[in-house]
Amino acid sequence: MMIHIITALLLVTQLIVLSSGQPSLGRLSALQPAFLGRAVSVLLDPDLLVTTDLLSELKWKVKFAGQNEFDDIRIGYTQNHSPDGVVLELNNVSKAWNKALILASFKNITSNAAELLLQEFENNCGHIYVMSYPAQPGDSGKIAYVPTKSVMDLKDGVNISIAFSVTMTFLRHNQFIRTVEPLNYKLVFDIYNVTSPEWYIVRCDTHTAKAYWLLEDTNVLRLFVGRPILNPLCSTKECSNCICLAIGDHISCSTFSKSVNISIGSTKLDVDVVQSYEGYNVYTVKKDFTEAHHMAKLTCSVAFPETGQMFITEAFIYIFVPPDAVTLDISELKEGYPLNITCSVSIARPPPKIEMFLGDKRIAEATQIEVFYHSTQFYRSYITLTSVNRTWNNMILNCSVLLRTINDAYMYWESKSQILNYKYPPIEVSMVPPSIPDNILPWYNFDISCTLTDHNTDCSFAWYADSRDIILNIVTNSNISSNIHVQMPHTSGGGGHRISCRVRCEEFFLEMIKNVKVIVPHAPVITIRDSKLFGIGGSVKILLTCVVDSYPLSNVSWIHPANRKMISRCEHKSECIMVTSELVESYLMIECTAVNKYGEHRKGLEVLPSETKSQEGFPCLPTSAGVGGAAVCVFVFVFFCFAKRFRNTQKRHSMQTRPNTIANVDAQLLDVLSKDSLPTVDIESKDELLYEDIDQTIPKSDSFDLDSTQPSCTRRYDVLGTSNTYYLTPQY
Repeated sequence: MMIHIITALLLVTQLIVLSSGQPSLGRLSALQPAFLGRAVSVLLDPDLLVTTDLLSELKWKVKFAGQNEFDDIRIGYTQNHSPDGVVLELNNVSKAWNKALILASFKNITSNAAELLLQEFENNCGHIYVMSYPAQPGDSGKIAYVPTKSVMDLKDGVNISIAFSVTMTFLRHNQFIRTVEPLNYKLVFDIYNVTSPEWYIVRCDTHTAKAYWLLEDTNVLRLFVGRPILNPLCSTKECSNCICLAIGDHISCSTFSKSVNISIGSTKLDVDVVQSYEGYNVYTVKKDFTEAHHMAKLTCSVAFPETGQMFITEAFIYIFVPPDAVTLDISELKEGYPLNITCSVSIARPPPKIEMFLGDKRIAEATQIEVFYHSTQFYRSYITLTSVNRTWNNMILNCSVLLRTINDAYMYWESKSQILNYKYPPIEVSMVPPSIPDNILPWYNFDISCTLTDHNTDCSFAWYADSRDIILNIVTNSNISSNIHVQMPHTSGGGGHRISCRVRCEEFFLEMIKNVKVIVPHAPVITIRDSKLFGIGGSVKILLTCVVDSYPLSNVSWIHPANRKMISRCEHKSECIMVTSELVESYLMIECTAVNKYGEHRKGLEVLPSETKSQEGFPCLPTSAGVGGAAVCVFVFVFFCFAKRFRNTQKRHSMQTRPNTIANVDAQLLDVLSKDSLPTVDIESKDELLYEDIDQTIPKSDSFDLDSTQPSCTRRYDVLGTSNTYYLTPQY
């Protein structure tokens, strides 16, 4: 907003131009308002330098109404020199001075002639008038009070106060400043922080020793902001002070002045007064504004002759243009893949507000972006989402566009909606293993289901078993689950079988496999593993592990077969461990026994004396070797026992997927074990299924088959038994 204020002296002056070619003494003016019965001041603003000679030789002349010549003023005046010029003060003028012409002369040089226009007081208190209007809200204005002669005569006993006239609320001292101007004697009130039009008066309250009372008010005047107001005003990103118009709207300029000029550039616009209230006038421009007027500068200027002020308000015309269309673009929505949901509008000014809703809930994560094109002065606005979750599937996405109004509010304009189709794969595949039968049967029949959790894409099922003897029949098959009926024969080896469900979701290139192991009841089957443990000082211990495959889990024991003495016992385990020295002093036979409710299995082990040597000093001579084998004892048993046997044992154990937990046992503790003792180390098995308790008594065997086809320092044998009959077979 640009505001220009032109101030002038408060006067009504008539200039009489002297003949051309004659120099001027200066400009003479009579200060207004001037009142009968009061002193009247005339001010000379000289063109010459004010000197003592000028002041002493300056002459004042007057020509009363009806006279033809100017006469000298000889008495009834005073002359003063002020910063504004030279002041002539006429004392207590009468009606004869009304419309009289006054001029000043110095030697042969004269000033212009100034006309005195005198007024009469309307009351005994005085007269007030506006010296200057505030330019804009919050500025200060000036009100001047001219007292009557009676008030001036009693000024030492009079109380002068200024107040709002409507409520007679007297101003506080901090709301104005009162000063005295000696020229044409008056009081000047500077009124602070003028924001709206207000009516003012001055009240005189006089009390003298002569008991003379004077309680009277001056005339009433209105102080208002002089700047005109343009409407409708708004603020945009392009300008902070604009006149906002939709095509077809009109512009108005409001002011207390009756002298108004509205223009665009140098083109003056025609106006109509459409409203007037207590002197406040609203002028409307009679013109239809179009897109061609966008950002053109409009000026409204007003003048106040009584104060000599002029005020100007300028603003740019801002034309509102609604968008041409709303576009909602939704890409393919697939979980794990890039996606984009964009709602956009173009060719709009100012930019509209875009909001996205999921159902009736506003999506706060959606952020609006605006692009301004300088060449066209239009906006493109859009709002984008790049993140969606599976809960949004089949919900309605709504994009709403709101247009800004000229009063900074927003109104609904248009919207677009679409149902979201969001594809997503299953979270997991679940299978429930069948219940295990209580008894051993030739065939087992059960059902298994494979179920997908939370998905809406097309998936297929495929079933597999690790044995061709297992028969799989599909019962039901859908996009969510698949059920099969299984026929599985009983196998004496036990260990169970794996049945697999494979799920393929082609749209997501996804394959998921879920396995379930079906274990049927079976008697135990023993496997013995051995390995070396190297201790401190080069001592070597032998770790013997009895591994049992059974269901339910078995009670496993290491015993001396000869005297049935138990070395160690592991209840409800799949493994049982014992440790012995590599060097033994006498022939030793040990046995691992496993028992559950469906049967029993034994496996024996022979440990030959380590002190038995041939002539070459090689140990490990077997007691069953015979005389013919003594000659090659050293080579055969050293090679097979120590070179091959334990090397192969270590290789076999290095291929096990489950780490040998005994290898972590402190070797120093193993080294202190007695050579002729057979200590045990019990470890926890990963199998902890509970089953029916069985008799812990191990039947004593009357005979053992010690034949073996595998040369070794130790020989193993199997003991298979049910009830009271046992069958011994060698292990190859």
